[in-house]
Amino acid sequence: SITLSKIGDTLSKFGDAVDYTITLNNTSSADSPNLVCTISDTKLGFSKPVTLASGANDINTVTGHTVPAEAADPYINTASVSCSPVGFPNVLTASDSHSVNLFQPAISLAKSGTPLSKIGDDVNYTITLNNDSSADTPAIECTITDAQLSVSKTVTLAYGASDIHHVTGHHVPEAA
Repeated sequence: SITLSKIGDTLSKFGDAVDYTITLNNTSSADSPNLVCTISDTKLGFSKPVTLASGANDINTVTGHTVPAEAADPYINTASVSCSPVGFPNVLTASDSHSVNLFQPAISLAKSGTPLSKIGDDVNYTITLNNDSSADTPAIECTITDAQLSVSKTVTLAYGASDIHHVTGHHVPEAA
């Protein structure tokens, strides 16, 4: 008898790398012959032949698999194994799937200001940054900059949150 388990990252996004561990255990009785197996995972491009004695295991770490842009959310992939005891026609199979929740990060930035002014007047501005990501997205760290207004600010925004920055009394410079 055999068991196969597949574990990996639980949260990611399109284009990011995810890592997996695929473990095959030979759970046969002590008097069983070795098992000749092939472990595979087509989405990961992973295939490995292995021979296991009773009670032995084979652990494989597959790193850097990139979540494709066309992946469904959640991104599910399955590892499978096929084994036969040495000298016997029996075929044992097992599989295990792993699901990665894919979040969709998104932000929007708006800048508004006094609609009409002249050289030498003070102008007021509002810069608004919104986290428009999917609800399962972790907090996003952003840097808001506007060199002309001398704004440089780092903010961390949770899903649905906004940062509103007011710049008051900005003096309209003379034309160069």
